[in-house]
Amino acid sequence: MSDIVKNLLVFAIVAALFGLGYYLFLAPDGMNLDTNATSPLDEQVLARAQEFIQHRSVLEQIDLSVNMEIFTDPKFTSLQSFETPVPDQPLGKDSLFDGGMPEGTTAAQN
Repeated sequence: MSDIVKNLLVFAIVAALFGLGYYLFLAPDGMNLDTNATSPLDEQVLARAQEFIQHRSVLEQIDLSVNMEIFTDPKFTSLQSFETPVPDQPLGKDSLFDGGMPEGTTAAQN
């Protein structure tokens, strides 16, 4: 192709991209968000949010300073832990290239 044809083709592509950008983002009837329309999903989200707010207000009304006797209850103090101790191990390794592959193998074999 000659230089003139290449330049015209590039100009046409750039102009098309600018036109598409204007249509999608700047045109009055382009990609607008209609904030007045409500969808069933929006109503469901609002209902769940309202339910969450109600549960939160119920939890805020609980006075924790009065209910501290639960921690002195023999049923609570008789609980035992079933945790497994984790042995101490050194962090990291001395060399990045040590270990990680079985003996007698090379990186090309893995």
